[in-house]
Amino acid sequence: MRLHITGRLASRRPKRPRVADNTVVGDPLSLIINADLAELLVLAHSYDESIQQSRKTIEMDPNFALAHNQLAQAYLQKHIYDEAVAEVQKAVQQDLECILCRSGRAVAQEGIRAS
Repeated sequence: MRLHITGRLASRRPKRPRVADNTVVGDPLSLIINADLAELLVLAHSYDESIQQSRKTIEMDPNFALAHNQLAQAYLQKHIYDEAVAEVQKAVQQDLECILCRSGRAVAQEGIRAS
């Protein structure tokens, strides 16, 4: 996907990033760029697309903790707590120092208790 973001987010609910073709700008094989795109899609409330993007990044490198964490964030937004916990567990196993991953695990587990 080629991502073009112009201007800044002006409302509480950000507009969906404008996307053209299937090439990520810069390096399409960059794990960080692909994971960042998944994060942007969550921020734009495009959770299903974020899930697809995260899975694509995980296919590129199944041991990339940030991609698992981004996938967990999309699952959290969709209230799919069991899947979120599973993905965060994978992220923590792959990167024991991932503070974001550990906090995501706590949020996901709290969601399970609340549902």
